[in-house]
Amino acid sequence: MPPWQWTVAVNSIKAMAPFQGELHRLKRVLAPSRMEEKYDTQVVPGALEQIAAIEAHGVRVKGARVLEIGAGWYPVAALVYRAAGARSVALTDAHRLLHPRTLAAATAFVHDRADRLSARSASSVSGDPPGIGGIGRSRRGGERRCRRAHATPGLR
Repeated sequence: MPPWQWTVAVNSIKAMAPFQGELHRLKRVLAPSRMEEKYDTQVVPGALEQIAAIEAHGVRVKGARVLEIGAGWYPVAALVYRAAGARSVALTDAHRLLHPRTLAAATAFVHDRADRLSARSASSVSGDPPGIGGIGRSRRGGERRCRRAHATPGLR
């Protein structure tokens, strides 16, 4: 069986486990997640490619409302869309994974790469490092906006 099929099978079994919220909280305490290299090598370039593809079809990201399906622990792609000028990004997950600590790490990650993001996609990503586009003048401003817009089925 190819590796991706194993991943799908394992994730499907994990998704059926009861008490998902409690399990995620326990995991956060026992084995805190950390930013991985893939955010630099896959997620950021992937988000920039998505933005370029969207704009190549005549749709502007600047001022748009964007839906992020499966934001995960670190909403880096959502923050890249905000940096590209999206008016808002609604985050969704089957289970709430986003936590103030992981959101702060993702926000810091994108802020630390503001100059590189601007250079890689000058037409899409705002060149305003103090506030990198719509993320806000402070990291906390972006965190508040993301936390408020995050949706999980069954939670209000």
